Amino acid sequence: ARHDVVILRPLLGIASEALRGFLLDQNCPWIEDPSNADCRFERVTLRRARAAGGAPFDPDAIARAAEDRTAEMRAAARELAHRAEIRPEGYALLRGSEIALDALAALLPAIGGRIYAPSRAALARLAASLHPATIGGVQIAPAGRLVSGEKSWILAREPAACAPVQLLAETEVWDQRFRVMAAPEGADRIGGLGEHANKFRDKTDLPSLILKTLPVFYHQARIVAIPHLGYGQWAHLAFTPPAPASPHPFTHQPFRPHLFV
Repeated sequence: ARHDVVILRPLLGIASEALRGFLLDQNCPWIEDPSNADCRFERVTLRRARAAGGAPFDPDAIARAAEDRTAEMRAAARELAHRAEIRPEGYALLRGSEIALDALAALLPAIGGRIYAPSRAALARLAASLHPATIGGVQIAPAGRLVSGEKSWILAREPAACAPVQLLAETEVWDQRFRVMAAPEGADRIGGLGEHANKFRDKTDLPSLILKTLPVFYHQARIVAIPHLGYGQWAHLAFTPPAPASPHPFTHQPFRPHLFV
Protein backbone atom coordinates (compact mmCIF):
# COMPACT_ATOMS: atom_id res chain seq x y z
CA ALA A 1 0.00 0.00 0.00
CA ARG A 2 1.20 3.49 -0.88
CA HIS A 3 -0.88 6.54 0.03
CA ASP A 4 -4.37 5.86 -1.38
CA VAL A 5 -3.32 3.00 -3.67
CA VAL A 6 -3.03 -0.72 -2.90
CA ILE A 7 -0.90 -2.62 -5.41
CA LEU A 8 -1.99 -6.20 -6.10
CA ARG A 9 0.41 -8.60 -7.84
CA PRO A 10 -1.59 -11.73 -8.70
CA LEU A 11 0.96 -13.16 -11.16
CA LEU A 12 3.95 -13.38 -8.83
CA GLY A 13 3.48 -17.12 -8.51
CA ILE A 14 3.86 -17.69 -12.25
CA ALA A 15 7.33 -18.18 -13.74
CA SER A 16 8.47 -15.27 -15.91
CA GLU A 17 9.32 -17.68 -18.75
CA ALA A 18 5.74 -18.93 -18.78
CA LEU A 19 4.38 -15.38 -18.85
CA ARG A 20 6.64 -14.35 -21.72
CA GLY A 21 5.74 -17.50 -23.67
CA PHE A 22 2.03 -16.86 -23.23
CA LEU A 23 2.37 -13.23 -24.34
CA LEU A 24 4.37 -14.25 -27.41
CA ASP A 25 1.67 -16.77 -28.33
CA GLN A 26 -0.93 -14.00 -28.02
CA ASN A 27 1.22 -11.56 -30.02
CA CYS A 28 0.98 -9.24 -27.04
CA PRO A 29 3.89 -6.90 -26.16
CA TRP A 30 4.94 -6.16 -22.62
CA ILE A 31 7.09 -3.68 -20.70
CA GLU A 32 10.24 -5.11 -19.14
CA ASP A 33 11.05 -3.69 -15.71
CA PRO A 34 14.60 -2.26 -16.01
CA SER A 35 15.31 -3.21 -12.39
CA ASN A 36 15.15 -6.87 -13.50
CA ALA A 37 18.60 -6.35 -15.04
CA ASP A 38 20.09 -4.35 -12.15
CA CYS A 39 22.59 -6.47 -10.21
CA ARG A 40 22.20 -4.28 -7.14
CA PHE A 41 19.03 -6.24 -6.41
CA GLU A 42 19.44 -9.66 -4.83
CA ARG A 43 16.67 -11.18 -6.94
CA VAL A 44 18.66 -10.41 -10.09
CA THR A 45 21.76 -12.11 -8.71
CA LEU A 46 19.74 -15.19 -7.80
CA ARG A 47 18.09 -15.41 -11.20
CA ARG A 48 21.42 -15.16 -13.01
CA ALA A 49 22.95 -17.81 -10.78
CA ARG A 50 20.07 -20.10 -11.62
CA ALA A 51 20.45 -19.42 -15.35
CA ALA A 52 24.17 -20.26 -15.08
CA GLY A 53 23.40 -23.71 -13.68
CA GLY A 54 23.02 -22.96 -10.01
CA ALA A 55 20.56 -24.67 -7.69
CA PRO A 56 17.01 -24.55 -9.09
CA PHE A 57 14.30 -22.66 -7.28
CA ASP A 58 11.80 -24.70 -5.31
CA PRO A 59 8.34 -23.21 -6.10
CA ASP A 60 6.81 -24.94 -3.07
CA ALA A 61 9.48 -23.52 -0.76
CA ILE A 62 8.92 -20.05 -2.23
CA ALA A 63 5.17 -20.36 -1.70
CA ARG A 64 5.66 -21.49 1.91
CA ALA A 65 8.02 -18.59 2.57
CA ALA A 66 5.46 -16.15 1.17
CA GLU A 67 2.73 -17.65 3.34
CA ASP A 68 4.96 -17.46 6.41
CA ARG A 69 5.76 -13.81 5.72
CA THR A 70 2.08 -12.99 5.25
CA ALA A 71 1.30 -14.65 8.59
CA GLU A 72 4.05 -12.61 10.27
CA MET A 73 2.64 -9.38 8.84
CA ARG A 74 -0.87 -10.25 10.00
CA ALA A 75 0.46 -11.01 13.48
CA ALA A 76 2.20 -7.62 13.52
CA ALA A 77 -1.06 -5.94 12.50
CA ARG A 78 -2.91 -7.69 15.34
CA GLU A 79 -0.32 -6.59 17.87
CA LEU A 80 -0.42 -2.99 16.67
CA ALA A 81 -4.21 -3.01 16.86
CA HIS A 82 -4.00 -4.10 20.50
CA ARG A 83 -1.08 -1.96 21.58
CA ALA A 84 -0.71 1.10 19.37
CA GLU A 85 -2.64 4.27 18.63
CA ILE A 86 -1.55 6.37 15.68
CA ARG A 87 -2.67 9.94 16.19
CA PRO A 88 -3.52 12.55 13.53
CA GLU A 89 -0.78 14.81 14.93
CA GLY A 90 1.71 12.31 13.47
CA TYR A 91 2.80 10.38 16.56
CA ALA A 92 1.98 7.00 18.08
CA LEU A 93 1.26 5.78 21.60
CA LEU A 94 2.50 2.30 22.39
CA ARG A 95 1.46 0.39 25.52
CA GLY A 96 3.75 -2.03 27.32
CA SER A 97 7.48 -2.50 27.78
CA GLU A 98 8.16 -4.63 24.70
CA ILE A 99 6.79 -5.24 21.22
CA ALA A 100 7.26 -7.80 18.47
CA LEU A 101 10.09 -6.83 16.13
CA ASP A 102 7.83 -6.97 13.05
CA ALA A 103 5.31 -4.65 14.70
CA LEU A 104 7.98 -2.10 15.60
CA ALA A 105 9.49 -2.35 12.12
CA ALA A 106 6.06 -1.57 10.64
CA LEU A 107 5.32 1.33 12.97
CA LEU A 108 8.59 3.28 12.76
CA PRO A 109 8.45 4.17 9.03
CA ALA A 110 4.88 5.45 9.35
CA ILE A 111 5.92 7.87 12.09
CA GLY A 112 9.26 8.73 10.50
CA GLY A 113 7.85 9.41 7.03
CA ARG A 114 9.85 6.64 5.39
CA ILE A 115 9.12 3.59 3.26
CA TYR A 116 11.59 1.23 4.93
CA ALA A 117 12.40 0.50 8.56
CA PRO A 118 15.90 0.45 10.06
CA SER A 119 17.70 -2.89 9.96
CA ARG A 120 16.26 -5.71 12.03
CA ALA A 121 19.56 -5.96 13.88
CA ALA A 122 19.20 -2.33 14.96
CA LEU A 123 15.61 -2.93 16.13
CA ALA A 124 16.01 -6.25 17.96
CA ARG A 125 17.26 -4.92 21.30
CA LEU A 126 14.81 -2.02 21.27
CA ALA A 127 11.82 -4.27 20.55
CA ALA A 128 12.74 -6.64 23.38
CA SER A 129 12.91 -3.80 25.92
CA LEU A 130 11.53 -0.42 24.93
CA HIS A 131 13.61 2.49 26.19
CA PRO A 132 14.33 6.11 25.24
CA ALA A 133 16.02 6.14 21.86
CA THR A 134 16.20 7.88 18.50
CA ILE A 135 16.11 5.67 15.43
CA GLY A 136 14.97 6.02 11.82
CA GLY A 137 13.94 9.66 12.28
CA VAL A 138 11.74 8.71 15.27
CA GLN A 139 12.24 9.61 18.91
CA ILE A 140 10.95 7.19 21.55
CA ALA A 141 10.14 8.61 24.98
CA PRO A 142 7.94 7.75 27.98
CA ALA A 143 4.31 8.71 27.38
CA GLY A 144 3.93 10.20 30.86
CA ARG A 145 0.55 11.83 31.46
CA LEU A 146 -0.72 11.05 27.95
CA VAL A 147 -1.55 7.48 29.02
CA SER A 148 -2.73 6.40 32.45
CA GLY A 149 -2.16 2.95 33.89
CA GLU A 150 0.46 0.65 32.35
CA LYS A 151 3.79 1.98 31.17
CA SER A 152 3.52 3.44 27.71
CA TRP A 153 5.70 5.13 25.13
CA ILE A 154 5.50 7.96 22.62
CA LEU A 155 6.90 7.39 19.17
CA ALA A 156 7.25 10.86 17.66
CA ARG A 157 9.00 12.40 14.70
CA GLU A 158 12.50 13.46 15.67
CA PRO A 159 12.29 17.31 15.68
CA ALA A 160 15.77 17.73 14.20
CA ALA A 161 14.86 15.40 11.32
CA CYS A 162 11.71 17.29 10.25
CA ALA A 163 11.71 18.89 6.84
CA PRO A 164 12.54 22.62 6.77
CA VAL A 165 10.03 25.36 6.09
CA GLN A 166 8.93 25.09 2.45
CA LEU A 167 6.98 27.24 0.03
CA LEU A 168 3.38 26.06 -0.26
CA ALA A 169 3.56 26.49 -4.02
CA GLU A 170 6.32 23.90 -4.16
CA THR A 171 4.93 21.13 -1.97
CA GLU A 172 1.71 19.22 -1.40
CA VAL A 173 3.10 16.95 1.32
CA TRP A 174 5.29 18.36 4.07
CA ASP A 175 7.86 16.17 5.84
CA GLN A 176 6.67 13.16 3.77
CA ARG A 177 3.77 12.85 6.24
CA PHE A 178 1.27 15.73 6.11
CA ARG A 179 -0.78 16.41 3.02
CA VAL A 180 -2.15 19.93 2.60
CA MET A 181 -5.90 19.61 2.08
CA ALA A 182 -6.81 23.27 2.58
CA ALA A 183 -4.37 26.10 3.25
CA PRO A 184 -5.39 29.25 5.14
CA GLU A 185 -5.74 32.50 3.27
CA GLY A 186 -2.49 34.42 3.04
CA ALA A 187 -0.21 31.51 3.98
CA ASP A 188 2.78 31.05 1.72
CA ARG A 189 4.89 28.53 3.65
CA ILE A 190 4.58 25.36 5.70
CA GLY A 191 7.00 24.00 8.28
CA GLY A 192 7.31 22.70 11.82
CA LEU A 193 6.47 24.63 14.97
CA GLY A 194 10.04 24.07 16.18
CA GLU A 195 11.44 26.80 18.41
CA HIS A 196 7.99 28.43 18.77
CA ALA A 197 6.66 25.40 20.68
CA ASN A 198 7.10 26.92 24.15
CA LYS A 199 4.68 29.74 23.27
CA PHE A 200 1.85 27.21 22.87
CA ARG A 201 2.38 24.93 25.86
CA ASP A 202 -0.70 26.37 27.57
CA LYS A 203 -2.94 25.47 24.63
CA THR A 204 -2.48 21.69 24.74
CA ASP A 205 -1.46 18.72 26.87
CA LEU A 206 0.92 17.51 24.16
CA PRO A 207 4.55 17.40 25.30
CA SER A 208 7.18 19.62 23.74
CA LEU A 209 8.57 16.69 21.74
CA ILE A 210 5.34 16.50 19.73
CA LEU A 211 4.62 20.23 19.66
CA LYS A 212 7.91 20.94 17.91
CA THR A 213 6.95 18.63 15.04
CA LEU A 214 3.42 19.95 14.41
CA PRO A 215 2.96 21.41 10.93
CA VAL A 216 2.40 25.16 10.83
CA PHE A 217 1.25 27.52 8.07
CA TYR A 218 3.30 30.70 7.84
CA HIS A 219 3.16 33.98 6.01
CA GLN A 220 6.87 34.68 5.75
CA ALA A 221 7.92 34.32 9.41
CA ARG A 222 4.47 34.93 10.96
CA ILE A 223 2.35 31.98 12.11
CA VAL A 224 -0.98 31.96 10.30
CA ALA A 225 -2.41 28.64 11.51
CA ILE A 226 -1.59 25.53 13.54
CA PRO A 227 -4.42 23.18 12.51
CA HIS A 228 -3.79 20.50 15.14
CA LEU A 229 -4.08 23.08 17.91
CA GLY A 230 -7.05 24.89 16.40
CA TYR A 231 -4.96 28.04 16.35
CA GLY A 232 -5.35 30.83 13.81
CA GLN A 233 -7.23 30.64 10.55
CA TRP A 234 -9.03 27.48 9.52
CA ALA A 235 -6.89 25.01 7.61
CA HIS A 236 -6.85 21.28 7.06
CA LEU A 237 -4.00 18.78 6.95
CA ALA A 238 -4.12 14.99 6.70
CA PHE A 239 -1.55 12.67 8.24
CA THR A 240 -0.63 10.51 5.25
CA PRO A 241 2.69 8.70 5.73
CA PRO A 242 4.24 7.14 2.61
CA ALA A 243 3.35 3.63 3.80
CA PRO A 244 0.73 2.48 6.32
CA ALA A 245 1.71 0.80 9.55
CA SER A 246 0.32 -2.42 8.10
CA PRO A 247 -0.96 -3.57 4.71
CA HIS A 248 -3.52 -5.68 6.57
CA PRO A 249 -6.58 -4.01 8.11
CA PHE A 250 -7.05 -4.08 11.88
CA THR A 251 -10.19 -6.20 11.78
CA HIS A 252 -10.29 -7.86 15.20
CA GLN A 253 -11.59 -4.84 17.12
CA PRO A 254 -14.17 -2.09 16.46
CA PHE A 255 -12.96 0.78 14.33
CA ARG A 256 -11.82 3.85 16.24
CA PRO A 257 -11.54 7.12 14.32
CA HIS A 258 -8.10 7.95 15.73
CA LEU A 259 -6.54 4.70 14.50
CA PHE A 260 -5.09 5.17 11.03
CA VAL A 261 -4.00 2.00 9.24
